[in-house]
Amino acid sequence: MTAPAAGTARGVSWRPRVRPAVVHSTALAVTCLVTYTLTTELLGRVHFVSAGDTLLGGLWAVIAAAFVYHATIGAAAGVAAAWTGLHLAAISDRDRAGTIAG
Repeated sequence: MTAPAAGTARGVSWRPRVRPAVVHSTALAVTCLVTYTLTTELLGRVHFVSAGDTLLGGLWAVIAAAFVYHATIGAAAGVAAAWTGLHLAAISDRDRAGTIAG
């Protein structure tokens, strides 16, 4: 029995998978950076939003961008439908409670 070649595990090379992983990780990092910058810059221009809220908004925007980036189209559509339903239910509950001026 012969030993696997150098750079392989059980005879399967890991090198063909490195480039797509590096490209994927770099694209995710750039996406998160752009999302954070845009969110904090836009929220920073609104005068009634505090600096802490601006940074927190940037954090949540990055989390959302990473989640959407990793999700497939079908999964993202399902999650979008779930979030839409959740928000509609929350608006409906607030409306019934009389907290929305109408």
